[in-house]
Amino acid sequence: MAAVLTVVCSLAAAADVTQPCVTGSAPFRLTKRQATKLLLDQERPVYPPLASINYIYGKVQLLVTVNCQGRVQQVHVLSGHPFLAVAALRAIRNWIYRPFETKRGRAAFQTRVNVNFSLLSRDIKDFPPDSEKFLAHSVHPPQAPREAADAPEAGTVQMRVLVSAKGRAMDSVFLSGTPAQFRKARKIVAHWHFKPARWGNLAVPWYLEVGVPVDAEPSRDPELSKRAQP
Repeated sequence: MAAVLTVVCSLAAAADVTQPCVTGSAPFRLTKRQATKLLLDQERPVYPPLASINYIYGKVQLLVTVNCQGRVQQVHVLSGHPFLAVAALRAIRNWIYRPFETKRGRAAFQTRVNVNFSLLSRDIKDFPPDSEKFLAHSVHPPQAPREAADAPEAGTVQMRVLVSAKGRAMDSVFLSGTPAQFRKARKIVAHWHFKPARWGNLAVPWYLEVGVPVDAEPSRDPELSKRAQP
């Protein structure tokens, strides 16, 4: 099983790292075609075995922010099955771009990336119907830590969190609140350790909607402060 990407690696030469960077402005928005021309190296995502055996396939759409040195600074999942989204996130975080040049110097940019996971060796006519729904019914969703369970309804930000199989927040989507509250909530959730979702005896990545108390302080537990790799 292979993951087919909608972007093509460009073999452009590495740029001079001494060029100045534009600061104090929002990242430029580049089209997929413009960003692809800057792509120097792309790690291919690994098709998750659990997705394959459960006939899970399809597109993951991501918003990628690249800094002025051409390194991926942030990746955000816009849509996609959690099994596939985790695989795409892990790969794209290691992509390398040629710096985006402007008249004022190098600048950060954002672009959208589509990763298409296809079960190439199987005939879609042989797939069981509603495979995603069948899997969802078999998965016990993740559970938030006590900080979320004890949070009052007032003063919370509603988020959808992509929880890894190790119980870490890999990504989050803003559902309600203000942008400033969401930025604070993301920092708080980064210190949380969730009880991961389970498919049978296996821990699996899954989405969870949770209310985050924005007045809470991140945990100072040294074990939680060590951001384990999701």
